[in-house]
Amino acid sequence: MKTRFVDTGRRLDMFAGEFVVCCPRCGSAGMVRRAWDGERRRWERARFSCLACGRFRYEGRWAGPLSLAVQRRCGNCGRWLTFERTVSTAPTSLKVELTCHDCQATTVTQAHVWAIGTPRALVDDCFGLPLWLQTSCAGHTLWAYNAEHVAYLKDFVRAGLRERQGFVNTSLASRLPVWLKQAKHRAEALRAIGRLETLIP
Repeated sequence: MKTRFVDTGRRLDMFAGEFVVCCPRCGSAGMVRRAWDGERRRWERARFSCLACGRFRYEGRWAGPLSLAVQRRCGNCGRWLTFERTVSTAPTSLKVELTCHDCQATTVTQAHVWAIGTPRALVDDCFGLPLWLQTSCAGHTLWAYNAEHVAYLKDFVRAGLRERQGFVNTSLASRLPVWLKQAKHRAEALRAIGRLETLIP
Protein backbone atom coordinates (compact mmCIF):
# COMPACT_ATOMS: atom_id res chain seq x y z
CA MET A 1 0.00 0.00 0.00
CA LYS A 2 1.36 3.39 -1.00
CA THR A 3 2.06 5.96 1.70
CA ARG A 4 -0.03 9.10 1.30
CA PHE A 5 0.87 12.78 1.74
CA VAL A 6 -1.86 15.42 1.79
CA ASP A 7 -0.83 19.02 1.14
CA THR A 8 -3.06 21.02 3.48
CA GLY A 9 -1.49 24.36 2.50
CA ARG A 10 1.09 24.59 5.27
CA ARG A 11 3.60 27.30 4.40
CA LEU A 12 7.33 27.54 5.16
CA ASP A 13 6.79 30.43 7.57
CA MET A 14 4.68 28.13 9.75
CA PHE A 15 7.90 26.32 10.69
CA ALA A 16 9.74 29.56 11.44
CA GLY A 17 9.19 29.72 15.18
CA GLU A 18 12.36 27.73 15.78
CA PHE A 19 15.65 27.42 13.88
CA VAL A 20 18.58 25.11 14.64
CA VAL A 21 21.65 27.19 13.74
CA CYS A 22 25.45 27.25 14.08
CA CYS A 23 26.72 29.21 17.07
CA PRO A 24 28.97 32.04 15.81
CA ARG A 25 31.31 31.60 18.78
CA CYS A 26 31.88 27.84 19.19
CA GLY A 27 30.39 26.38 15.99
CA SER A 28 28.06 24.00 17.83
CA ALA A 29 24.29 23.74 17.42
CA GLY A 30 22.26 26.61 18.82
CA MET A 31 18.60 27.53 18.83
CA VAL A 32 16.81 30.64 17.61
CA ARG A 33 13.27 30.79 19.00
CA ARG A 34 10.44 33.29 18.62
CA ALA A 35 6.73 33.24 19.36
CA TRP A 36 3.90 34.31 17.08
CA ASP A 37 1.68 37.06 18.47
CA GLY A 38 -1.69 36.13 17.00
CA GLU A 39 -3.41 39.28 18.20
CA ARG A 40 -0.90 41.65 16.60
CA ARG A 41 -0.22 39.18 13.77
CA ARG A 42 3.55 39.45 14.02
CA TRP A 43 6.55 37.59 15.42
CA GLU A 44 7.79 38.55 18.86
CA ARG A 45 11.48 39.30 19.39
CA ALA A 46 13.69 36.28 18.70
CA ARG A 47 16.27 34.89 21.12
CA PHE A 48 19.40 32.88 20.38
CA SER A 49 20.89 30.33 22.76
CA CYS A 50 23.87 28.03 22.21
CA LEU A 51 23.34 24.46 23.40
CA ALA A 52 27.07 24.00 24.00
CA CYS A 53 28.64 27.22 25.29
CA GLY A 54 25.49 28.74 26.76
CA ARG A 55 26.00 32.04 24.95
CA PHE A 56 22.93 34.30 24.93
CA ARG A 57 23.10 37.18 22.50
CA TYR A 58 21.72 38.52 19.23
CA GLU A 59 18.37 39.86 20.35
CA GLY A 60 17.15 42.05 17.52
CA ARG A 61 20.36 42.36 15.47
CA TRP A 62 21.38 40.61 12.25
CA ALA A 63 24.41 38.44 13.00
CA GLY A 64 25.31 37.32 9.51
CA PRO A 65 27.50 39.14 6.94
CA LEU A 66 26.19 42.49 5.75
CA SER A 67 27.06 45.12 3.19
CA LEU A 68 26.99 48.77 4.27
CA ALA A 69 26.76 51.34 1.49
CA VAL A 70 26.25 55.08 0.99
CA GLN A 71 25.80 57.09 -2.19
CA ARG A 72 24.88 60.74 -1.69
CA ARG A 73 26.06 64.22 -2.56
CA CYS A 74 28.38 66.31 -0.41
CA GLY A 75 26.37 68.77 1.66
CA ASN A 76 28.90 71.54 0.82
CA CYS A 77 29.90 71.24 -2.86
CA GLY A 78 27.48 68.69 -4.27
CA ARG A 79 30.11 66.11 -5.34
CA TRP A 80 28.94 62.49 -5.22
CA LEU A 81 30.25 60.58 -2.19
CA THR A 82 30.32 56.79 -2.17
CA PHE A 83 31.09 54.28 0.54
CA GLU A 84 30.84 50.48 0.68
CA ARG A 85 32.05 48.03 3.28
CA THR A 86 31.41 44.38 4.17
CA VAL A 87 31.07 43.54 7.86
CA SER A 88 30.72 40.16 9.55
CA THR A 89 27.99 41.26 11.95
CA ALA A 90 25.60 44.19 12.31
CA PRO A 91 27.34 47.29 13.71
CA THR A 92 25.96 49.08 16.76
CA SER A 93 25.56 52.27 14.70
CA LEU A 94 24.85 52.80 11.01
CA LYS A 95 26.15 56.36 10.97
CA VAL A 96 29.01 56.93 8.51
CA GLU A 97 31.27 59.98 8.39
CA LEU A 98 32.45 60.83 4.87
CA THR A 99 35.05 63.40 3.81
CA CYS A 100 34.70 65.02 0.40
CA HIS A 101 37.87 64.73 -1.73
CA ASP A 102 37.19 68.10 -3.39
CA CYS A 103 36.28 70.50 -0.59
CA GLN A 104 37.30 68.41 2.44
CA ALA A 105 33.90 68.98 4.06
CA THR A 106 32.63 66.24 6.36
CA THR A 107 29.18 64.72 5.88
CA VAL A 108 27.57 62.41 8.45
CA THR A 109 24.91 60.12 7.01
CA GLN A 110 23.17 56.78 7.51
CA ALA A 111 24.37 53.69 5.63
CA HIS A 112 22.05 51.39 3.74
CA VAL A 113 22.29 47.75 4.85
CA TRP A 114 21.53 44.43 3.19
CA ALA A 115 22.46 40.79 3.81
CA ILE A 116 25.07 39.21 1.55
CA GLY A 117 26.98 35.98 1.16
CA THR A 118 25.01 32.91 2.24
CA PRO A 119 21.77 32.36 0.30
CA ARG A 120 18.85 33.54 2.41
CA ALA A 121 17.29 30.06 2.55
CA LEU A 122 20.41 28.69 4.30
CA VAL A 123 20.27 31.11 7.23
CA ASP A 124 17.63 31.81 9.85
CA ASP A 125 15.19 34.66 9.25
CA CYS A 126 16.02 36.47 12.49
CA PHE A 127 19.79 36.86 12.75
CA GLY A 128 21.30 35.41 9.57
CA LEU A 129 23.07 32.52 11.32
CA PRO A 130 23.81 29.45 9.14
CA LEU A 131 21.31 26.62 9.46
CA TRP A 132 22.65 23.58 11.30
CA LEU A 133 20.37 21.17 9.45
CA GLN A 134 21.75 21.04 5.92
CA THR A 135 23.37 18.34 3.82
CA SER A 136 24.21 17.62 0.18
CA CYS A 137 21.69 15.72 -1.94
CA ALA A 138 21.57 15.03 -5.68
CA GLY A 139 23.98 17.88 -6.40
CA HIS A 140 21.96 20.31 -4.29
CA THR A 141 21.68 21.28 -0.62
CA LEU A 142 18.80 19.89 1.41
CA TRP A 143 18.05 22.03 4.46
CA ALA A 144 15.50 22.40 7.23
CA TYR A 145 14.73 24.86 10.00
CA ASN A 146 14.05 22.33 12.76
CA ALA A 147 12.98 18.77 13.63
CA GLU A 148 9.34 19.39 12.65
CA HIS A 149 10.47 20.68 9.25
CA VAL A 150 12.62 17.56 8.74
CA ALA A 151 9.64 15.31 9.58
CA TYR A 152 7.50 17.19 7.05
CA LEU A 153 10.11 16.70 4.31
CA LYS A 154 10.37 13.01 5.17
CA ASP A 155 6.60 12.51 4.93
CA PHE A 156 6.56 14.29 1.57
CA VAL A 157 9.52 12.47 0.00
CA ARG A 158 8.58 8.93 1.03
CA ALA A 159 4.93 9.29 -0.03
CA GLY A 160 3.96 7.30 -3.08
CA LEU A 161 0.75 9.26 -3.40
CA ARG A 162 0.64 13.05 -3.01
CA GLU A 163 -2.60 15.00 -2.88
CA ARG A 164 -3.51 18.67 -2.52
CA GLN A 165 -6.41 20.29 -0.71
CA GLY A 166 -7.43 23.44 -2.54
CA PHE A 167 -5.58 25.23 -5.33
CA VAL A 168 -3.42 27.75 -3.48
CA ASN A 169 0.17 27.71 -4.74
CA THR A 170 1.74 29.10 -1.56
CA SER A 171 2.21 25.87 0.39
CA LEU A 172 5.65 24.52 1.23
CA ALA A 173 4.95 21.33 -0.72
CA SER A 174 4.10 23.29 -3.87
CA ARG A 175 7.30 25.36 -3.54
CA LEU A 176 9.72 22.47 -3.00
CA PRO A 177 12.36 22.17 -5.76
CA VAL A 178 11.57 19.91 -8.70
CA TRP A 179 14.55 17.61 -8.05
CA LEU A 180 13.21 16.78 -4.58
CA LYS A 181 9.82 15.82 -6.04
CA GLN A 182 11.26 13.42 -8.61
CA ALA A 183 10.96 9.69 -7.93
CA LYS A 184 14.49 9.06 -9.24
CA HIS A 185 15.92 11.05 -6.31
CA ARG A 186 13.66 9.53 -3.64
CA ALA A 187 16.15 7.02 -2.23
CA GLU A 188 18.98 9.58 -2.14
CA ALA A 189 16.69 12.21 -0.62
CA LEU A 190 15.58 9.82 2.12
CA ARG A 191 19.24 9.08 2.95
CA ALA A 192 19.90 12.83 3.13
CA ILE A 193 16.90 13.30 5.41
CA GLY A 194 18.28 10.50 7.57
CA ARG A 195 21.51 12.50 7.90
CA LEU A 196 19.51 15.56 8.91
CA GLU A 197 17.75 13.52 11.57
CA THR A 198 21.08 12.54 13.12
CA LEU A 199 22.01 16.26 13.31
CA ILE A 200 18.91 17.25 15.31
CA PRO A 201 20.10 18.22 18.81
